[in-house]
Amino acid sequence: MEKLLAEIEWMSAHKVEYIACADANFGILPRDEEIVDALVAAHGRSGYPRLLNYNTAKSFDERLFRIAEKLSRHGLDRVGPNFAVQSLSPTVLRNIGRVNIDDATLSAWIRRCHRAGYRAHTDLILGLPGETLQSFCAGVEKLLSLGQHEGIQYFPCNILPNALLAAPAMREKYAIRTARRVYKWTLEDTPEAEQIPEFMDVVTETADMPHEDWLKANYFMQLVQGAHSYGPLRLCAIYLHTEGIISYAAFYLRLLEFCHMRPDTLVGEAVARMERNFHEMTQGEETLPLELPGFRFQRMYEDQYFFGRAVQEPDRFYAGVSEFLGQFGAEPELLRYQRESIILPGAAEKALGFAYNFPAYFAAANGGQPVPLRKRAIRLRFSFDFDLSDRAKYYDTIVQLGRYTSRAFYKVEELPT
Repeated sequence: MEKLLAEIEWMSAHKVEYIACADANFGILPRDEEIVDALVAAHGRSGYPRLLNYNTAKSFDERLFRIAEKLSRHGLDRVGPNFAVQSLSPTVLRNIGRVNIDDATLSAWIRRCHRAGYRAHTDLILGLPGETLQSFCAGVEKLLSLGQHEGIQYFPCNILPNALLAAPAMREKYAIRTARRVYKWTLEDTPEAEQIPEFMDVVTETADMPHEDWLKANYFMQLVQGAHSYGPLRLCAIYLHTEGIISYAAFYLRLLEFCHMRPDTLVGEAVARMERNFHEMTQGEETLPLELPGFRFQRMYEDQYFFGRAVQEPDRFYAGVSEFLGQFGAEPELLRYQRESIILPGAAEKALGFAYNFPAYFAAANGGQPVPLRKRAIRLRFSFDFDLSDRAKYYDTIVQLGRYTSRAFYKVEELPT
């Protein structure tokens, strides 16, 4: 421990910005909170380190909550604790020998983190043995229903040397097929010639998930992240789910179908570009990077691209969304509130009137205690705490750091009438 504390002091004195913690269960031991206290103290003296990337222990407890609170309060953690589940299918969990915490406990900790004012994220792995397209979408549905609206991360299943799934018997039993892919860091501007290529063997098909289903699961998840986690359709989906009109998973699967049928809409255009890029990448082809005019990075994740298209052309985006939402008979003012809640490039604070008490409705739904949407004339102030004075600052604050957070949403407060 003495050596570790000395290394923290060295990193702080030498202005090391980013630390990746190799412990897969950080917080499981009492000494881990001491390490966090030392990092916070060093950061307070010199401003370094600036960020700690860590994986929490699987059984979340009060110690882990304190660790998350300290790191978040001092700006050393931007995405919050990780509630990794990998899958919510009992069949998959049995196949990989994993036990998750129960749904009620998971939901309680996620909502508690949100009430405390910081984020939490949850990991899924796509391509595990026994997972089907239906069970994967059902897992996403469950996480959203448990209150995890902003931080669902998903990763392809990679076969590592000497891992259980790498054994020939396991590959044969579950008909696991992989493809070797070059791993490209998307959020960086290092010249191509200076980048060091890395490779991974990605599961692209199993006995339970044919390749076409695997592709569709990826497209579905990219849409959920871009439209729901970032926020431009989150409130609409929460309303329709809360009112029992359509489930989260069915909503986004239907939206995916709409995008395929209406490629002339902005949502259809963006999804087609994302799918083409992803499909070419899975075939090992050279792809054109996803990029947007005015944003400084050359490569973007699919969900960032989708969100970027939405905020760059909000009129076209919400025109297509309005057509899609028409089939559900939702209150028309809902879409207006959804649109006005998202911070756009060049945004300013504003005050607007609505005929329904949307803030109270969504606060109750997010807290797991839904209430009816009440019709009541209300005036709201929309504000934010960020410096968004130019496009670069908007990109850094909202698009880049907005992943797995709610940074794209205005702060909303009711004004006296």
